Amino acid sequence: MSEPTNELPGILDTQQAYGIIDPDYARIYSKVRCTVWMYGYTAIMHGSFTRDLDILIVPWTDKVNTDPQHMVNLICDRCNLRENGHPPDLKPHGRLSYTLMFKEFGDPRFVDISFMPTMEPKEDKVITSKDVNKLSLAKITDLLKVAQRLKSIVMPDPNDERDINIEWLKKQVLKASNEISYILEKR
Repeated sequence: MSEPTNELPGILDTQQAYGIIDPDYARIYSKVRCTVWMYGYTAIMHGSFTRDLDILIVPWTDKVNTDPQHMVNLICDRCNLRENGHPPDLKPHGRLSYTLMFKEFGDPRFVDISFMPTMEPKEDKVITSKDVNKLSLAKITDLLKVAQRLKSIVMPDPNDERDINIEWLKKQVLKASNEISYILEKR
């Protein structure tokens, strides 16, 4: 009969066991799940739960709060987290991904939260001069910033001899398009 050991079968001493949830991650997930549910979303955990906590936020009801930044602010307040200082990333299928960090100095753990976009019936929407006249100065300013950034991406400096990465360009145009849609839909 062999002697009992504290080692998990198949796990090397240098590896972390997958599927063991950090108690702080469990606490955060519970708070995130309850928070987003109040706004018409559901929260799903995925990933290894070792290096970070990955949470996917999915629209679940007909009426949802469509402002991910508002949701991120609530989550940070309720979970004692902070944003990492970088803008959210646009991921495949329109997911908007935020990286949140623990506030304690030097804590290497982090939480990735991705929001799936809401899906509404598509209509061919033409913006008329009446629509433009209704826009606030802040929205016009935001639109101009996006347009200026898009112009610099699509029409690079002719003296710049670097090759243009088409996939990167497509991603930037899609990101700008999503930002414009978001600005126009904000109330």
